[in-house]
Amino acid sequence: MRYFVSAMLFVFLLAPPAALTAAESENDESFTLQSQRQVGQIDRVNIVLEASGDVLAKTASGDATERVAVSVSARRDYDEKMLSVGDASDKALRSVRYYNEAAANVKRGTSEQKPTLRDDRRLIGVEIVGGKATPFSPQGTLDIDELELVTAAGESLPVDQILPATPMKIGQKWKVANDTVALLLGLEQVTANSVEVVLKEVAPDVARMELEGQVEGKLYGAANQVSLKAKCRFDRRNCVG
Repeated sequence: MRYFVSAMLFVFLLAPPAALTAAESENDESFTLQSQRQVGQIDRVNIVLEASGDVLAKTASGDATERVAVSVSARRDYDEKMLSVGDASDKALRSVRYYNEAAANVKRGTSEQKPTLRDDRRLIGVEIVGGKATPFSPQGTLDIDELELVTAAGESLPVDQILPATPMKIGQKWKVANDTVALLLGLEQVTANSVEVVLKEVAPDVARMELEGQVEGKLYGAANQVSLKAKCRFDRRNCVG
């Protein structure tokens, strides 16, 4: 099976405590954007995902392939407590989440599915080690629909990794590493990546960025092509600096 995603849009909204701090220079209006997330911090995360594309699948006879239209619309809203921030002593990222909302509408040809999280599976732990995200529920096993729902594109734990390593001015762009893109999109591997981030606005209460580019990668052994557009807003109201 070969999966082509022609367009994808997701939005991150991180509520206070703030995820970054920005230090400004009055001379050149550049901004140093650095993550300030700490162990024990709780963020409110809202992710909206819209994706569409095609699946090339075998016909019922098995001797040919057919192109089947697919689309995904999903919303996830959760409170996330940081357990590990990936520092020098512990490279892993870990968090525990309580999902206030997690639902999707998945259309594949003429079929339609609407997966949701069961009420007793709303507490989810996530660990990211070596570029691989592993979600689990301490309340019991997640079924396949629930697992795909919480691992769909838009993973929030590595979102700080899109921040630039050097000061940036409004309108400047920078690249995003393959491992970060793979985590954000829920891919097992990224083979080509042209995603860039542009700094759109830095206001007293928020820093706003947009991501755009083409990604090729693999998921469950199938080749994926993604046209990515995403927006991120980092809350600055409780920043230090």
